[in-house]
Amino acid sequence: MGPARPEPALTVDETTPLPCLKHAIPTRGLSYALAYFDLSHLTFDELPYVTIMANLMRRLPTAQHTADELDSHIGANLGFLSLSAEVVSESSWDKVRPVLTISAGALSEKIEALAQIPREVWAETLFEDTDRMRDVITQMRIAQEQRFLMNGHSAAVARSYSYTSPAGVLSEQLSGVDFYRFLRELVEHFDERAEDLCNKLRDLQKRIFVADGAIVSFTGSDNDYRTYWDAAGTLGLGERIDGNVNLQIPAPVVKNEAFIIPSDVCFAGKAVDPRRLDLAVDGTWGVAAGALSFDYLWNEIRVKGGAYGCGFRCAADRQLAFYTYRDPAIDPSLERIDRAGAWLRSFDPAPEVFEGFIVSCVSGHDAPAKPYGLARRQDGEFFAKRPVDWRETRRNAMLSATPEKVRALADDIERVAANAPVCVFGGREIIEASTAGLTPIDLLG
Repeated sequence: MGPARPEPALTVDETTPLPCLKHAIPTRGLSYALAYFDLSHLTFDELPYVTIMANLMRRLPTAQHTADELDSHIGANLGFLSLSAEVVSESSWDKVRPVLTISAGALSEKIEALAQIPREVWAETLFEDTDRMRDVITQMRIAQEQRFLMNGHSAAVARSYSYTSPAGVLSEQLSGVDFYRFLRELVEHFDERAEDLCNKLRDLQKRIFVADGAIVSFTGSDNDYRTYWDAAGTLGLGERIDGNVNLQIPAPVVKNEAFIIPSDVCFAGKAVDPRRLDLAVDGTWGVAAGALSFDYLWNEIRVKGGAYGCGFRCAADRQLAFYTYRDPAIDPSLERIDRAGAWLRSFDPAPEVFEGFIVSCVSGHDAPAKPYGLARRQDGEFFAKRPVDWRETRRNAMLSATPEKVRALADDIERVAANAPVCVFGGREIIEASTAGLTPIDLLG
């Protein structure tokens, strides 16, 4: 395999009214603008409201348009407009912070709208139509419940990760089980809380959309870049009004939870930040993850155990996770996960099989990204403070992997299996039959 295709470099432009991450990625007449708003000045209990606000904006009227008019206005001028609360993790496992990201795309001839419409949405949304707000929040609750039922392995991994990782704690508060519990209570007591909810969202709207800590990202031609900033100016952002408040993230706690959902199968997750275990994760781990997922775990948990899916995930150097999907039992799969390191210690594949693991790993790393996806990834690497050559170094480690190097990870895999706490989503009978020491919790009420 030859060298990876070089990617256009990201540059940081400090001459614009707000710091801007400028991407020189060919877009064929399209432009993308993202605004990242820091949430580190909020309290931990306020974070679920941010996710609520992100879902309500663009579905409610603004000072200029009704909700229906706004929807038509966005559709006529933008390719998309989305808002989401996210977690930024830096070089150290305990350096994390939440941000609210507003993303939009438009054709070159609509650049002024690309600057103006997102600003209208974040600055002028009216939190008054409580009937519509109730409908949106109820839809959010249903979507969360469907996620637990259909993608319980993702929910289990995320919850397990929160037992030892501050990043996981933040994610749970913004979009996981803790957020769902907040959401369910809000729906159940909406009438008595509606007025306070509107006031809270108006307060957050004033406090979040400020210039302090805000960073813009732009992908498009140089001409579109100039046009955007001519139209955007300061994006109407003033200074922060709530002083030097710092977000206090609760310490992670291992809870050994098994969430009961209406299902005749279960989903399990065991996740940990490798930095908590002082593990240096390079591209070799990606090759090992492929071998574990498609050889050992596939045969042991899917073929012998009857689960519909399973795997070992290596999310760069930030998360290592075992998971099972639509599994008929808990304990047998956990026992097989515990034996993953021993299997890897005797890993001795045929040369063509091992080469297949490398090719699969590198091809995933090299998979072409569309301009917007590439810009988002580069933004993430900037916020994570990764070295410029991080991806190249990781790819080289994949290509230089050998069976000996993979076998050398056996002890570390055993440590991950032993130290990553477990979380399960599944049917009551399966959970009650387990002897894994998990606490059953009726999640959906």
